[in-house]
Amino acid sequence: MTRNHWLILSLMALLCGGCIVTDDDDAADDDDATGDDDDATGDDDDDDGDPCDDPAQLRADALENGTQILDGVTLEESTPIVDVLGDMDGFHDQLIQIEGMAVDFCAAEGCWVVVTDPDGEILTLKVDDGAIDWRQFADPGLYMVADGVFDRDGAHGAQLFVLDHGAMAGSINCL
Repeated sequence: MTRNHWLILSLMALLCGGCIVTDDDDAADDDDATGDDDDATGDDDDDDGDPCDDPAQLRADALENGTQILDGVTLEESTPIVDVLGDMDGFHDQLIQIEGMAVDFCAAEGCWVVVTDPDGEILTLKVDDGAIDWRQFADPGLYMVADGVFDRDGAHGAQLFVLDHGAMAGSINCL
């Protein structure tokens, strides 16, 4: 999936509150005989090794080069957001790791950040109000990896509470 697809899906998911969005094929993006995607550069994003097209590369960057938030991360692997949302009772009060691109922040105190995965699934990372300001550590478009306790009934809907754990914010901005 190209960076432009990811951005569009992320913004659509944020605006419609997690509604289902499908991406039928990259071929629909090619309007001319060159096969170039319709982005500002005219480059075919699928062939240029762009790290924003590779969640594994974004994860590695966050863990190796990213900014540590609170205690950082200690778990070995992430649980896909779709799995968490599909079994909220099973994950409730469990320590898990999730990852995704930061797309929105609490404007008042920075006490939460919304992350989205490449499929447009979203989840909120939360701390106690005033504990930290996510905006000091990350910008929209940075990849986040976070450990925390999942709360299906959080103040902002389903959320990962990270205060006693932590997160890493990557160094590659994909917006």
